[in-house]
Amino acid sequence: MAFEIKFTGHEVRARKLLLQQKLKTAEELALMATHEVEQAINAEFEAIDAGEDWLLVPHDKLAEFNGIIKWIER
Repeated sequence: MAFEIKFTGHEVRARKLLLQQKLKTAEELALMATHEVEQAINAEFEAIDAGEDWLLVPHDKLAEFNGIIKWIER
C-alpha cells in the first residue's frame, strides 16, 4: 500500500518527517506539491494503513518489523 495524504495533519507531519530525517531540505519542501510529498515518503518508507492514520516503516527495517509484529484482525 502507498502512503496518501488523507488529512491536512498527514501532510504537515510528512513534511516534518522528511525534514527531520534529512531526506529533504526546507527549501525543497517549500516547493513540493502534495503528491511529491507522498512520493518522497513512499520512496523511503513502507506505509501501512491504520484506519485514518499511517504507520511508516523504513524500507531497510521492514524485514525486522515483519518479524516482530503480530496482527489481530477482524
